[in-house]
Amino acid sequence: MLTQSNFIKKSMTLFIPKEQAIKILKERRDEVSSFNFNHKVWKARTLLDLKQIFGTLSDQWVQVSAIHFDTHISSEKFQVLQEGCQAAIGHLNSYIDFIDEYYKAVNKEQPKVQNFQEQYSTLLEKWKKVIAEYNSLLKKYEALIDEKEQVSVELINANAENTKTKSRISKFKRLLLFFSLLTILSLFLWSFNSIINWNWLTVHPKRTSLYISFQLLIIFSLLRIVTSSKAIKIIDVLIALMIAILAII
Repeated sequence: MLTQSNFIKKSMTLFIPKEQAIKILKERRDEVSSFNFNHKVWKARTLLDLKQIFGTLSDQWVQVSAIHFDTHISSEKFQVLQEGCQAAIGHLNSYIDFIDEYYKAVNKEQPKVQNFQEQYSTLLEKWKKVIAEYNSLLKKYEALIDEKEQVSVELINANAENTKTKSRISKFKRLLLFFSLLTILSLFLWSFNSIINWNWLTVHPKRTSLYISFQLLIIFSLLRIVTSSKAIKIIDVLIALMIAILAII
């Protein structure tokens, strides 16, 4: 048997005053018997009222939402409507009785209810503090994420700049090697006959042209250190052919 204490534990606290709740339920009940009853409009309005009175986690609005007022079978439409209206009136009457019984029990169990409300208030305050701490930690976490992203961007920029620096250093080394070899080979070329004293080259009618051709060959051959252009390779071949022709003439 349901005692008053158990009744309070199994019931749910009303979210609006008792008198207002009973007034709303009686109005919804009377509408069911009205001449211009529209079950779709009534059901939508009643579900909202029940959620307002008993809360969204209550069983009352679920029970009403399960009531059927219509069917696709034409011969059974009137019967289904009548049964739906009877069920709706029955549920609403039971809710009104429920509220009356509830407040009778509440008056006897007021100290326990008050204690529960105090505990609820205490837990609510603790929950608010937890939420505040959580939001604070969340902001710190988002700040760390932003800082990490900023560091990542700076690291990428630093790597890009480092790559550019290495490229410039490598280019400078190639240019230094180019000019060093050009100077050494050019000196060797123009002092070659003075050192060797090659008679064939001394009396050759195109000796100056040969020297210039070899100088150009040295330049364009060394340019391949600085650049990998295909045009330089073609020029090397052409100069080599020109030197061969000049040597034969």
